[in-house]
Parts: sequence; C-alpha cells; structure tokens
Amino acid sequence: MPWYDDLRGRLQRVLTNPADQSMLGNQDVMDVLETDAREKAAETDEVTEVQITNVDDAFDVLLHNAIEEFGFAPRDVYEGVIYPETTKDLHATAVGQLNYATLLRYVRAFTTGQVLPDLSHRIIAVEPDQVKLRNVKWKINFKSIRIAKAVAVSMREAEAEHLRETYDLLYKIPASSSMAGWVFEGFAHRVFAAGWRSDEPLPQPILMIPNKGTPPTFSLPDSPQPVPLSTPQPVRTSAREAIQINLTADLDDVTLESDRYYAPATINPLFDAFTIDHDPDNHTVVISVFQMTASPSHAGSSKGYPHIQKIMARVHELLLPKHSDTTVKVAYFLVCPEKESGKEWKMSDGWNRKVTKRYPEGYGYDHSGDVFRLPFPGASCLSAPNVAT
Repeated sequence: MPWYDDLRGRLQRVLTNPADQSMLGNQDVMDVLETDAREKAAETDEVTEVQITNVDDAFDVLLHNAIEEFGFAPRDVYEGVIYPETTKDLHATAVGQLNYATLLRYVRAFTTGQVLPDLSHRIIAVEPDQVKLRNVKWKINFKSIRIAKAVAVSMREAEAEHLRETYDLLYKIPASSSMAGWVFEGFAHRVFAAGWRSDEPLPQPILMIPNKGTPPTFSLPDSPQPVPLSTPQPVRTSAREAIQINLTADLDDVTLESDRYYAPATINPLFDAFTIDHDPDNHTVVISVFQMTASPSHAGSSKGYPHIQKIMARVHELLLPKHSDTTVKVAYFLVCPEKESGKEWKMSDGWNRKVTKRYPEGYGYDHSGDVFRLPFPGASCLSAPNVAT
C-alpha cells in the first residue's frame, strides 16, 4: 500500500520535528489530529497543545475518525485515513442528493433483491442481522452515525406526508426499521424548533423511575401516567430559534432567553438538543436536554456529562449578579414514538456525582435531575395535516 507507507513515513518525520508540520504535506490529516486533541482537551477542560506521541497513536486517531465518519467499509476507511476531508466531501455530496423518495427507492430495491445504485454506497450499508447455520438475515442501515445524523437533518425539510410515508415504510420493514429512528429524529427536531402544529394534543411527559443501581437505570412505572410539570413544557406551540452549538468552544450563543432551541454541531454522546427556561419569579432555571430514540432502550455516555456541566456554568455566569440566588436544574427527556420505544434509559458512570473539572471558576455542579419519557403519537403525528414545516 504505497499511499499508506508514504503517509506513515511523513507522520514519522513530523514526530521527529514537530515544529515543522508542513513536512506532513496533508492538511486534512493534520486537521483530524488537531480536532481530536481539542475534543480530548474539552473532555478534561484542560488547555493543551496538539501532541502526537508516536506514529501508531496518530494512526489510531485517524482510523477511529474514519470509522466514525464513514463506517466500516474497507474502501471508506482507507480513503478516510489517507484523505479524510476529500472522503467527507464525497459522502456529503451523496447525502445532499438524498431525499425521501430516493431513500425509499433504496429500501425497496434492497427488499426486492435489486442491485443498489452506486450513489447509495456512500450512504447505506448492508449487514447481517441474524446469523444462523443455514439462514443469514440481512438488514440495511446508514453507514455510520454521523451519516445518519446528516440524513436526519436533511429529512427535516421534507413535507409532512412524505415523512409519514418514509417513517411508515422503514418502520414496517424489519430489515430497515433501524433507519426509521433517524427519520423520527429529524421530525422531532423540527417540532421542537417550529412548535407543535398537530391536531393531536401536546405530548405529555411521563416521569421515569430509577432503580437502585449506581448509576441508575430509569424505566416506566407499572401504571405510567402523564405528570404535570413544575418546569416549563418541553414541547410548546410557539416556535424557538434553532441554533447549532459547538460544545467544545465558548458558549457565547447560549442565553437565558427561552425562545431558543440548541442542537450540538457535532455528535454528542448523551443528548441531541437542549433548551433553557428562566423563571425569575420562582428563581429557577431549567436546562432541558433531549435524547431522540425509536429504540426500546437507550444508553448514553459519561462523556456527555462535562458538556452539561459546561452549559450549567454558562447559565450561572449569565445569572450573575442580578439572579445569583437562582437554582439551576437539569431535566432529561427521552423523546420517542409512543408505542414500544423509549421505555428505558440507562445512565452512565458519573450520573450520581458532581463532575469537578479544572475550569477557571473551579466549579462542580450536580447535573443529575428528573428523567421523563416524552412520547410522540408515532406516525400519526407525521400524518396530521397541519404539522409545521
């Protein structure tokens, strides 16, 4: 593999002389390494310079990035290691040309045994679902979580009846049911930002009950009933301004205004979006974090807790000095279709303790809070004639 050997040699030369990164001759690769260093620094909240300890460490970063970005297909992994930015552009072009009709055509072609078109190979993958001695069942899915997230964003722009058709078809075909969750996520994001416009009543949260584990697993009570919230309603009829937030940078765009809906610019390991509601009369601020899922259970990652801590720190900063007596709370919402999904949320290590990091202010906030299941009326909410678009 001459291209691999050439890149390995240039990386080795950079390790020998780290002051001269230009000898690497591949800014795409350097950008991946620098981004990884920034993200690791954000997780520990320490300011650090990019350091490549050895060539194998560098390739571990490049390999992990390629798999996260493009999936496990050997061609994509190889191209993603050698030319990460070029490979990203190729996949972005494919996603940009994808719409609901094209996605349905891919699924129908797969389920009827037809050959999939070339463009689909940048977006979807076929993988074994159940492996038996004489019978292998296959399923179709997006190639990576990042590609699926990009598709979910594009799905937000589709008309309601097309979303319904896409969701219904993907959900009803076992081989493609996992893809339905991404269509649902795109719709849920749009509803939170644009406001509830369905003939259905506003979705009502159900308080989930933790077990005695450390960390706990939250699940539905035996007789689940919607509960009146002392916090603001997570879904409302009025619109919020949708804002993309880089959680590894300064949160200057985050304010105490309740008319904003924040979505992380990159994949977050614990939640998909958050809102902030300030109630000066009751001296409270509620940070509502939302995780969209169409699966029966969900498990997050402890890497998401420092991000919540950082949001809490930003809120405390905004409250000073006028509202220094205000209590800041976090509420967690598992957003899901109303039937079989979203019945369990397993929290990761770190839920039960404050995360103390070396922030300039030196704080450690209690990021735990009440956990709710927020069921949407499934495909029926997609078929409502006046859903906001």
